[in-house]
This record gives sequence, C-alpha cells and structure tokens, in this order.
Amino acid sequence: MNPGLFRTLLVIGLVYMVIRFWRMVQANNQNHSQSSASSNRKEEGSRKEGDVTIENIPEDYKRSNRNKQGDYVDFEEVDPDSKKD
Repeated sequence: MNPGLFRTLLVIGLVYMVIRFWRMVQANNQNHSQSSASSNRKEEGSRKEGDVTIENIPEDYKRSNRNKQGDYVDFEEVDPDSKKD
C-alpha cells in the first residue's frame, strides 16, 4: 500500500472521529441546557417579574438579635471654611 494513501486515509478517519466526538459533546450540552432551562422556568413561573426571594438565610443572621438598634455615635459638625493648625 502506498504510504501517501495510508496517511490520507488515516487523516480522514481521524477527522471523522473528531467530528463525531464533537457532535456527541454538543448534543449532551444541548440536552443538559434544555433540562436546566425547563427547571428554571418552573421556578420562575410562580413569581412575578421583579419579585425578590431570599432562599438562603445565613446562620449568623438567624442567631443575631434583629431588634438591636446599634450604638449611638456622637459626632461633631465640621465647618468646611475653618482650618485646624
């Protein structure tokens, strides 16, 4: 068999295998994206546009005192025209 013919057939076979693999990967990604998009649509269907839903509340927030007002900070008003030396 001619070495040039063998090399040509090998390249054609490799290109065919790469294209076949690429199509399989694309089909898998498309199926995955369609299934995740449909599940997202189910969740979004029950809410109105613009509504905000908090799905996870951190544990430290649950434990903290929500009625706590905070500390009072006394401040001094500064006149922008006066300069300290």
